[in-house]
Formats: sequence, C-alpha cells, structure tokens
Amino acid sequence: MKASPLCAVSIHDVMPATLSQCEALFALCQTRGIRPVTLLIVPGQPWADDDLRRLRHMLAAGAVAAGHGWTHQIDTRQLRGLGPRLHSVLMSKDVGEHLLLDAAGIAALIARCYDWFSANALPAPTLYVPPAWAMGRISRAALQGLPFSQYEYFAGVYDSAQARFEPSPVVGFEAVSPWRAHVVGAWNRLARARAQRGGRWRISLHPQDLSLGLSAQLRRFLSEVEQPVDYTALMTTCLNPASVG
Repeated sequence: MKASPLCAVSIHDVMPATLSQCEALFALCQTRGIRPVTLLIVPGQPWADDDLRRLRHMLAAGAVAAGHGWTHQIDTRQLRGLGPRLHSVLMSKDVGEHLLLDAAGIAALIARCYDWFSANALPAPTLYVPPAWAMGRISRAALQGLPFSQYEYFAGVYDSAQARFEPSPVVGFEAVSPWRAHVVGAWNRLARARAQRGGRWRISLHPQDLSLGLSAQLRRFLSEVEQPVDYTALMTTCLNPASVG
C-alpha cells in the first residue's frame, strides 16, 4: 500500500480580528494529531498584548510562524490593469496587497513583515505567503535578496536560497456560496488524488471555514493527514532535481 503523502497544513489570515476562529482551527488540528501547523500571520493589524500572548501560546503548542502580507486589505478601486483586476474578481477579492505595488514596494512590504516578528520577540519565520497567493510584479530572482527563504505560490513553494521551485497541489475550503462550494470541492478532490500520486500536498485553512459549505470535506481531509510536516520538510524531503533553476 502506498504511503500517505506528506502534508503541510497552514492557517491563513491570523490577526486579532480572526484570532478566536484561528484558535478553533488550530485546536481541531491538534485533536487530529497534526503538528506542526503553520500560522500565516498578518503583522500590520492592531495587535494588543493579549493577542500576542495567545499567538505565543499556539506557537508553544506546536505552531510555526509565517509572514502573510502586512494589512491584508486593499481598496480594489486602486487596482490598475486587467491581470490584477481579474485576480481580484476570481481569487484575491480585497486582500491582494501586492497587486497595488511595484517590485520595490513589494520588497519593502516583505522586509517590513519579517522585521515585525523580531520587534515583538517572536520566532523568525522562514516562510512568506502573499495574501491570496498574489505575489505581484516581483521576480523570483528579486526574492533571493529578501529575508525569508521560502515563498508560497498557489502552484507550489519557492526556495530562494537554492533558486528551486517545488510544485505541490493545494486544497482550500473558503467557499461562501453553493456554486463556489461545488467548484472548490471538485478542485479539492482532484488535488487530493494528485497528492496521493505525487507524495505531498498542502491544506490551507481560513478563519471562517468551519462555518462554510465545505466544512465536512475539511474535517475529512484533516482526518487523512498521516504525515504532517512544515514547509521546510515538504521541500527537502521531496527534492525534485528537475525543478532546480
């Protein structure tokens, strides 16, 4: 029987306003024996001392910190160009911060995100995930000069130190309407099948997921995670020499 695929589980949009929902998702992962879980933290929100205490509690209980934009919010009326507008309509809605910026602005945002962790006595993260995976107008070569060593895209994860991109399927459950639940649920089933063949996958959780139409699929998929790993292990354990460069 083929071994269960490696799986990196992440909780997106961790900020003061969503902290209780994120704690519930983290607790669910713990009941499933899933450790580590990566927390995608939004630094540019009003973090109070008690919020930081709760965040540190999850990190001490087996979570791993990652950077996730700065404010996780934009005015979509400021978007320019067909590509950014389409991405906003189809995927990123009003959270794609990178889509408003040029390469220099994106680099500054990423560096600012990284610095927030040390300024608040939190572990230095290795992973950065742009909101809605919208990396924007910055090249992978430019990422090599920034402080994070891993960058997640929808299609996979980029290791900037080794200039290596490792593809892997991702599933998510953020479906607020019946038609979207149908489409996203079908995508998830296909991605799960690809994971079994390829030996790895990613599960991306969002704060409201347990109250949405795909919550049953979410719980089922979490129950199928037998080899939880962080993003570093997902990359190093499944090295694909053909993807170097």
